[in-house]
Amino acid sequence: MPLYIVFAALPAIAACASGSAALYAWQRREINGAGAFALCMGSIFIWCFFAVFEYLSLDQTARIIFGKAEYLGIAFFPALWLIFTLQYAHYDGWLTRRVLAALNVIPVLTLLLAFTDHWHGWIWRSVTLALQPFPRLVIEHGWWFHYVAVPYCYVLLTVGFGTLLTAAFVGSRLHRRQVFAMLCAALTPFIGNVLYVVAGITFYGMDLTPVGFAMTGMIVQFSLFRTQFLDVAPISYRTVLLSAKDAVILLNIYHRIVDVNPSALVESKDWHSVEAVVGKRFERVFPDYGELLWGMGEAAELTETVSLPRMVTERKDDYLDEVFREVRVRSLLSPGGQLSGWVVIIRDVTLEKQQQAQLEQFAYLDSLTGLHNRRYLEQKAEKALLPYSNPSELTLLSPLALLYIDLNHFKSINDAHGHDIGDAVLQHFAQCLRCSVSSTDTAVRLSGDEFVALLYDADLSVAMAVRSRLLQSLEQEFILSGHRLTISASIGITCCPRDGITLQGLLRQADREMYREKRLMRDA
Repeated sequence: MPLYIVFAALPAIAACASGSAALYAWQRREINGAGAFALCMGSIFIWCFFAVFEYLSLDQTARIIFGKAEYLGIAFFPALWLIFTLQYAHYDGWLTRRVLAALNVIPVLTLLLAFTDHWHGWIWRSVTLALQPFPRLVIEHGWWFHYVAVPYCYVLLTVGFGTLLTAAFVGSRLHRRQVFAMLCAALTPFIGNVLYVVAGITFYGMDLTPVGFAMTGMIVQFSLFRTQFLDVAPISYRTVLLSAKDAVILLNIYHRIVDVNPSALVESKDWHSVEAVVGKRFERVFPDYGELLWGMGEAAELTETVSLPRMVTERKDDYLDEVFREVRVRSLLSPGGQLSGWVVIIRDVTLEKQQQAQLEQFAYLDSLTGLHNRRYLEQKAEKALLPYSNPSELTLLSPLALLYIDLNHFKSINDAHGHDIGDAVLQHFAQCLRCSVSSTDTAVRLSGDEFVALLYDADLSVAMAVRSRLLQSLEQEFILSGHRLTISASIGITCCPRDGITLQGLLRQADREMYREKRLMRDA
């Protein structure tokens, strides 16, 4: 078999491997870096594809044409490699439109100069065809190749290597294996190219780069299928930090800020950039939360909800609205168990608190009348009556009064006018009761047409005054759906501690008083 056919097999292997890798990556281009990797492998495929025809051609003109066609891949490979490494390591914030345009200036010029080389010789100063030990091109490169294209290529490749090494140090074990495989894949042809271009070392007069690319293809295939490259791509902590909606602050052991995400700046009143807060003490930048770190041990974790006033700028009266933040502080320990810093996570829980308050409010409200319900009465009465369980303090406590109210003849109203009118009557009565008691007292609908008013700091005389106001308001006639109505109520009154010191005792006594009044009204 002719030797030149053996040499053509090397770039053929590399072309097959890089082409399949490009297709594999392009199918996963939604993964960060996969699209650039596909283009990178595509440039190697073009390079090696035309190299095959160069080695198989016996005519000098054909070899020159295919050799220049290789620059379709050669010129753009370094820039695509750098773009891939930056995206893979999540440093793609550097890849602005201006940077991408600048990266492609020299590749475009190199490609143009390669196809117009017969006019100026900046890429190939001279080309001759050697016949021994097999037909091959002997090229003497021009100044653009030596002083522009090659340095540019090596600089971009080196920066890409450094970027991958950085990703290896911050990634998981699987991602370190991926990075190691990609470094081996890229370094192999790079070393071969350096030996050929810089040191002038060849293999029977042939460029060693295609040999390196053949090995690269095998390494890339291993990386794709054995290390799940492009299936499980790394996610850097910076990506997680920057995309987190919660405020995240990293501190050293002296409570100085090491890093923050943009959400954290919202919690600072006077600081508006990450660069400005790095190195500052936590309590200086975030004074609302500074006290939380005091006295925390080395292996401690704290979760606390903080209530803060916030200015509502939409209001002209500078109204201060209350907001809530859940603050979690956790110590960061080194693998050896030594304290290395702190992480503070601040989450806005204002909406959750408001929703919780609304749910609690609904749980304690009567949906028809808007008054509180029995559960709320039990809760308020338990707190109000608890001090009365200590006999030694009874003389020091203010009295409480309870009104037990039942509407008279409410069933006849329902039967005569329907339940809609009955509901409206209950709502009218609830409004009368609400207006008769103090804003600090508790008005409750127990069930049906039974109501209770718990009066604080009220003796029997205060309770009788409330009773009189309520009965007076009920005497006024009102109109509902064209019906003129008046209602009345029977009211029983008990006082604490005279009639009892428990809610059940007060309710029983008030119920008896209410029915006594109802019988008197019936007998009158």
